[in-house]
Amino acid sequence: ETAVYKRKDFERLVSTLADYMLDVTEGAGLINSGDAGSALRDALAVIVTDNFKHRDPYDGKYRDITVEDK
Repeated sequence: ETAVYKRKDFERLVSTLADYMLDVTEGAGLINSGDAGSALRDALAVIVTDNFKHRDPYDGKYRDITVEDK
């Protein structure tokens, strides 16, 4: 069984994670070289689908994450 995210919702999730990570790295004194945001979004999209599961709030089961095609 899989949890299917709508493309728009998944992109929002990945963008939020990337923005947060950029804020944290900036607070640590690291400076974005210009393309860090898009690189982070691309990497996080793979990391989330390959290394995380979604816990269904209704039945408590963990499911692999997939994303609708555009």
